Amino acid sequence: MELGKILEFRKDLYFEGAVQADWFYSKEKAAKVAENFVFHGKQYFGADDQGNGSKRRIDTISLVEELAEKMQDDHANALTLAIADYGTGKSHLAVTLGQIFSGKEYMPHTYNKVLSNISSIDPDAANHIRTLTDERNFVMVINGMRDFNLHSEILKAAQKSLKLYELPDDGLRKLNRALETAEVFFNRNASNSISLFEDKANELGWNEKGNDLIEKIRDNIMTEDIAFDIVNAVYAEINGQEIRWDEGLSASNILEMIISEYCGMNGRFDHVILLFDEFGRYLEYASGVSAAKSGDSALQQIFETAQNANGVLQVINFIQSDIKTYLERVDQTKNISRYIGRYDASDKYYISSNLETVFANLIQRKYRGAFEEKIIPWQKKNECKWEDIFEKLNKWLVTKGIWKDYAIFRKVIVEGIYPLHPLATFMLTQLSDYLQNRSSLTLISQCIENFKGVEVPDNDFLIMPESLMQGDLYTEMLVAEQEGKQKSQHCIRYDNILRKYGDKLSEKSLSVLRANLILRILRFRTRDYEEAKSALALCNGFSISEIEEELEWLENEYAILGFDAHAGCFDFMEESNGAHDFKVLKKRLMANTKIDKSLLQNVKIQEKAGIFEKQATNFALQHKISTNEWMFEQELYAIEQFDETEIARYLEEWKSATSSIVAKGRLVWLYLNKNTENSYVERAQSLVEKLNNAPITVMLLNDADNRLYDSILEYYVLDNLDDLNRNKYDRYYQADYVQAENNLKDEFAELKKKRIHIGKEGIEELNKRMPIYLTEVFEKLYPSVVPFAFDGFVTKGNNLGGKGGTYYCTIVKMLLSNSVNETTIHNFASDIRNRIEALLMTSNSTSWKCIDSEFRVIPPEEKRARKVYDEIVDVINKEKEYQCKRIFEKYSCPPYGMSEDIIMLMIAVICSNLSFCLRFRYDESLISINNWKELVVIKDKKIDIGVVKKSTFIMVDAGAVTGKYIRFFDRIQSNKSISEVISFEKILSNMLEADEVPEELETRYLLARKYLDSGKKALHEWRSCIGDINEKLEASIEQDSLYDALKGLQLLQAIPYIKIFNDNGYIMDDTSKDLVKQLSDELRNQVDTLIVPYVSSMYCKSVEGVNTFRNHNTKMQTMLEELGFSAYAQKIKERKEEELNNIDEIRSRQELREDCAKFLEESQITKYTSYVNISSNLKVGKELQQRIQKYGVALGRDAQKIKDSIDERVEALENNHNRTMEDMSDIWDDLFEVKCAEDIEMLLENINSVLQKGIPYKDQSDFEELQRNLQELLYNIGSIKEATKSRKQFMEVSSSMLKKYENSEFDFEVLPILEKVVSDIQNELDEKEKKWIANVLTLGNRSRKDVHLWKEKSKYLPGYLSDNTIVKIKELDKEADELISEGKIEDVIFYFDKLDDQEKQECVLKLKSRLNGDA
Repeated sequence: MELGKILEFRKDLYFEGAVQADWFYSKEKAAKVAENFVFHGKQYFGADDQGNGSKRRIDTISLVEELAEKMQDDHANALTLAIADYGTGKSHLAVTLGQIFSGKEYMPHTYNKVLSNISSIDPDAANHIRTLTDERNFVMVINGMRDFNLHSEILKAAQKSLKLYELPDDGLRKLNRALETAEVFFNRNASNSISLFEDKANELGWNEKGNDLIEKIRDNIMTEDIAFDIVNAVYAEINGQEIRWDEGLSASNILEMIISEYCGMNGRFDHVILLFDEFGRYLEYASGVSAAKSGDSALQQIFETAQNANGVLQVINFIQSDIKTYLERVDQTKNISRYIGRYDASDKYYISSNLETVFANLIQRKYRGAFEEKIIPWQKKNECKWEDIFEKLNKWLVTKGIWKDYAIFRKVIVEGIYPLHPLATFMLTQLSDYLQNRSSLTLISQCIENFKGVEVPDNDFLIMPESLMQGDLYTEMLVAEQEGKQKSQHCIRYDNILRKYGDKLSEKSLSVLRANLILRILRFRTRDYEEAKSALALCNGFSISEIEEELEWLENEYAILGFDAHAGCFDFMEESNGAHDFKVLKKRLMANTKIDKSLLQNVKIQEKAGIFEKQATNFALQHKISTNEWMFEQELYAIEQFDETEIARYLEEWKSATSSIVAKGRLVWLYLNKNTENSYVERAQSLVEKLNNAPITVMLLNDADNRLYDSILEYYVLDNLDDLNRNKYDRYYQADYVQAENNLKDEFAELKKKRIHIGKEGIEELNKRMPIYLTEVFEKLYPSVVPFAFDGFVTKGNNLGGKGGTYYCTIVKMLLSNSVNETTIHNFASDIRNRIEALLMTSNSTSWKCIDSEFRVIPPEEKRARKVYDEIVDVINKEKEYQCKRIFEKYSCPPYGMSEDIIMLMIAVICSNLSFCLRFRYDESLISINNWKELVVIKDKKIDIGVVKKSTFIMVDAGAVTGKYIRFFDRIQSNKSISEVISFEKILSNMLEADEVPEELETRYLLARKYLDSGKKALHEWRSCIGDINEKLEASIEQDSLYDALKGLQLLQAIPYIKIFNDNGYIMDDTSKDLVKQLSDELRNQVDTLIVPYVSSMYCKSVEGVNTFRNHNTKMQTMLEELGFSAYAQKIKERKEEELNNIDEIRSRQELREDCAKFLEESQITKYTSYVNISSNLKVGKELQQRIQKYGVALGRDAQKIKDSIDERVEALENNHNRTMEDMSDIWDDLFEVKCAEDIEMLLENINSVLQKGIPYKDQSDFEELQRNLQELLYNIGSIKEATKSRKQFMEVSSSMLKKYENSEFDFEVLPILEKVVSDIQNELDEKEKKWIANVLTLGNRSRKDVHLWKEKSKYLPGYLSDNTIVKIKELDKEADELISEGKIEDVIFYFDKLDDQEKQECVLKLKSRLNGDA
């Protein structure tokens, strides 16, 4: 039966191109996208746990079912995380979900088509989904790939959804003043500023004009960013600032309005569904910018709104990793870390993202009966074949997930993706570096189309991987390498071979080459020649004998394949000679190089082995510890080096690993190979027994066949190859070096995967992954570990300090200060409050639970922290003292393993609980906890652990302290003077530092504190009143202000003595009374002093200010009368009336004042002010000076200030004017002093400077003409200087220039300048010629060597030589030729004399023969 009648590729579901989630808002795009989504169900579903540990994967049909079921349950989790890798169709799925959940009535055709697609895979699921999605939901979609403020994005999404569902958005408009402002502005300015709108629109990519543009903006301003941006740009142009986006926005208000308006009792929707695509991308953006810009608080509001909506709001976030991954990248001190953390409570769905599943669901069994009758039995008949393929793939390739489980492999790969050979499928899923997933889909579609006429299954037909390399796939891969998108060069080498030998090779040979290309690209790990041949056969289906026959040609005849014994594979040898030579060189070097196992400790090799990375465990996460000590440092070296010294070092380093940033564990990899003596293994077995009670794990890298050793040897040889050979064989060297690196990494990985452990039970293979096993190591040793949930305590660079360290110190200081209360904690920044809550509050599940809901310190309720607390307190109670050093020594070891920082926190908690009876002994002194705190907490940024370890807890008798406090509290209560309050406050503070208040006196302490606080309040109010009066007195004195003196007297009369003193329980003492009298006297003296000058300066500045003048002075008159200065009040009244009766004089003063202000504004001198403007302003300024001289007295108190400003400006204008005049005069003077080219250049600079000053037109014309003449002269001088390469050219150019300026009419002598230039150059050429003659013009000692040297040097003659020298050169050259000729004859005679007689005769005969013309 033909293949095409049994199955087909679902082209209708194959969608070209990437999808954007917000295409949901385009009905046409959304329909196309949703109708073409490739669903996969449970039948051909390859569960892949890549990147998600043991998290269960879900197929897309099951996901839709479960999400739809959640909509029906009001108590279901309102938050969902759909987790899948990048490029796996999350955005496509989001649009499709939007169509489904909008309900069947929204877009019926699309809804039915999507359900039909599901039905073709799983009819039962389709019917179930149809039942669950009968209702209509309000869907909003957000695309997190853009940078945005989340509040505003929620608003825009809501507006677009309302528009999509054809509903009004009046309610939303009220929520955002920014859009409302933009809309109002646009409607007012659209017509009269249309050109401005057109310009801004064009800049942002909209090309419409006139009314078309107005209508487009009006239709889209509330929903489209570009429309708003255009209006905002015009708004900024006109108003000088942009419309603020964040003004008035709130995600919670928006969502609550939508829920209330459209999902309430009379609403048309059942749920609001928020689909947030690329949620992780937004989190990364928000964590890197300010909260105001990202609107990250919307995350919290969305979370809370969803929690409170009783299932009406469903939030579905699409993300690449789980929330914890993103939390690790975020600054834990920022609020956003808390917002993100809340979303970890979401229901998590890990969507299957493997291509294999997509392939299987796109190949439709259109004749399912025939498939089950013919194909299924044939596949079962060949079960051994599939098992063999499965075994070989897992042996030769790095596989995972679906490829490691034979049952899934058999169902999805063999059956589901028939007719592709399993290796063909594997190849297409592994080529993401070369091509996109969609290219793989296209290829499968083409193959099934091309082979649809093939009869199956009689001929055992499968589409072999080698056959896929004959078309577009290979072309796309070759381009990827040529364009540098892929670093390997396998396709390029294969292509070079095709170009050179393609027409000579048989089709079978080409098939083997294509098969080898697959092996190299997929990095097959065949071990020898036989396995390499089998792998080639696996790729093209040839028998081993056919492979061997073709290899005979390819290896021996054409030498285009060469077997690399070390790598276990065939190399392409496109330039067989060079490649062969390099292989021979490498082989020879490897044969002659001996390496020691100590090379394992080479930095580069350790890096390839992954030793520098700490081995993580799950221990810290499981025990709610946020620091980095619960890891394993790795080491790698030869087993021969493992001895007693290493054991002692490991144990010592482990005991000293008490910091939060030092790994407690040690993972040691011991290397051995076939040459290792067994005694070293036996010794290692004996030594590891000493490590039984330490987190030190020893593993063996058993390189039994020396493959790793050979890889190290090859890498070492290539890494140390000399530069000469590197450059000579660069192309082959680079490829082999990369291959050697990969081989090294692969060999290390292979040996590590064996997980050979050497411990007290002997040598065994671990059946658990390393993180899990090492976590168990910690669990056995540290069962009493104490939690420490402190975000950001350790920096990303694994350092202590930074903000986290400062917060920690603040918390420790709070505990040691015994100042834990609601006020203290609430006054902290939110970052510190959050950490106190996570670390100490009883309300948090991760904490020690030692601060209760009333903000009281209590012993920890967390059982492991309480165990440590009770043990320490029991020792203190029993022994009455306890050295802190002993505490650190005990609790840093098993079974606790507490870091020094956690122990310090425990000490602080004990101090806070028992502060009334605990002291510290330090440096032989007994000090209170408060004083000790100052020694321990350094600048609120650092804890001095050294001081702590030198300290000792001391239990004291609290009874003696009681009497002292009672007596002092009595003194406080009997005091009635506020002057004594501060003194009592200091005494109490000192007492508290020395001793805590006994618990039974807490009430009296609070009463005394309250009375002192009342006194401090009274003192503050008194000082505030006196301070205000003092300010007025000082202002009056400093500014000669009568008003401030009067105001001070008014304030003095208004002091509320009863409220300040009596109401607070105090009385006004003599000191306070004397102060009041003193202030009153000083203020009244000021009034007496200032009244005359004030009256004399009473002038009204302008006609418009008449009312202000009248009101102010009437107020002054009233104040004087009320304060008892009636005579002074009368003087002000008379002067006021006199001034107000002379309006004309006021107007005159006003005009003069305004003219002065205008002049000062307009006459400012900048670098752009022209000479003409300077002259004009100078004239105006001098006129003003005359007016001020005449009328200035009428300007009142400002007269002198205005006069000084005008005089200063006029002086500056005169200086500038005179300077420009001098500059112009200097140019004409300097013109007669010009002597050389440098003088001309200087003069041109001065002319240019003057021309920039805006001088009068006549002067400007003269200077411009002078400038042109000088520039031409300078250019001609340059022409002479440039003509120095040839003496002849120089003479011609210089003569021409001298002649040109012979009769010039310059205002200075030009010819002397030119003659000087010519003379200088002439001398320079002569000097060069002299040096050349001295160095070159000689035959030396006339030897043949010197003569030939002369001939060489005189071959090319410099242009600066004179004719006389040329003649001498020719004469010397002739003489040299003669010497050379003579030398030739002498040579012949010299060698002739060396011949014997017979040879001489034979030589003479031959010479004669040549003379006679014979050959």
